[in-house]
Amino acid sequence: MIPWYVYAIGGVCFSAAFVVLRKKALGSEHSLNFESTRLLINALLCLILFPLLDFNFDLKFILLMYLNSIFGTIGILLASRALRHGQISLITPLGNIKPVFVSLLAFLFLGESITLIQGMGILIILISMYLLESDHHVSNLVHPIKNLTKDHYSILFILAYVLFSIGNIFDKFFVSEVNIYTYGTILWFFLALNMNLYHGIVHGFKEVITCMKNNKLVFLVSLFSIISWFLGLKAVSMAYVSLVAPVLTLSSLFVIIFGGKFFEEKYLYFRLGMACLMIIGSYLVIA
Repeated sequence: MIPWYVYAIGGVCFSAAFVVLRKKALGSEHSLNFESTRLLINALLCLILFPLLDFNFDLKFILLMYLNSIFGTIGILLASRALRHGQISLITPLGNIKPVFVSLLAFLFLGESITLIQGMGILIILISMYLLESDHHVSNLVHPIKNLTKDHYSILFILAYVLFSIGNIFDKFFVSEVNIYTYGTILWFFLALNMNLYHGIVHGFKEVITCMKNNKLVFLVSLFSIISWFLGLKAVSMAYVSLVAPVLTLSSLFVIIFGGKFFEEKYLYFRLGMACLMIIGSYLVIA
């Protein structure tokens, strides 16, 4: 039997490649066009899993899945726009704030408590994010706050992860009802449906077909995204979240190293250090 950490490390590698290639592909495409195409390809790829699907679910499950997909659709579009226009080494580490939102949402709506260790982790993540936004102006205490309020791409990315955190709260219910292949297939189908309906209303469907013809990179991005998602979910299904989640966050380090170098961005070592601190904070929150 393949151990959970093999799936987790595989998820990290494919996730990092997905983010860097996604940034590259978005350079020549509008975010809505690209994500509509990518999600449609993802849904079609999931048809391969049809023999593994479990159809033993009720209407309540489908309705909750669709509600979850609405949060995911908006989050994907916000994250895509932020990644297209922002610096990949600055934007990506902000995703490590997700455990903070998950913990707060679980505290507010599920009645879960926040321990002292988790509080320390949340504090470390927030301080790291504050320093990350300083862009080497650490001596100026107000600069990071001003920088964050002016950088609306960072705000869009953070808002996206607020929405993804809501989805994570739903995950606990979904994976207990059906297997991961059924969950993933239904979710990707709804995401594709939502994004393409929105695209059709706003721009029509012609641009989606054009994107498929002209941007061949979208197929590779789609493949890497769906592989990384399923590998991560498989690892979570085999081991404690407190073990798997910190490993999965390592993808942000590879994105900073390889993506930052590829796009010739500045302050990479500083941003790498802040991302490491955020990963430590994430471990304390999840553990």
